[in-house]
Amino acid sequence: DGNYVSQTNGLYVCVMGIGSALGRVFVGYIEMLIQKRKAKREAWRSVKLRETGLSPETEPLVEHELLSSITILLPLPPLFATITAFLMAVSTPGALGILFAANAFAFGSSWAIFILSVREIFAVDVGKNYNFCFSSGVAA
Repeated sequence: DGNYVSQTNGLYVCVMGIGSALGRVFVGYIEMLIQKRKAKREAWRSVKLRETGLSPETEPLVEHELLSSITILLPLPPLFATITAFLMAVSTPGALGILFAANAFAFGSSWAIFILSVREIFAVDVGKNYNFCFSSGVAA
């Protein structure tokens, strides 16, 4: 109806902040599970290598070890945000609060995954490489 209601807009901003925070916490929890799984696997692998007498270089890389990285989640938040944006366009105004929270959840989780992926990909000098990721914004 075109009426501006500041309380509703304030509620949307609060819901978006909560959704973004929950997205970041969720990704942190997933990262914790992945790291715990990696630690258990490395402990089991070192015991196995000691028992067999093989060196780590000769041990073949198992396929499931490739799936133990936070970078595997990179395409999920943009996909989730696209779905929620489409639903915002076709839903009723009463459902916008939930959709704003879902979109903010995707936004927060995408930033958390980005930060953790930079840390994982550039393990040698995280600070310099992290700052380099934003140099295109400074140049623009």
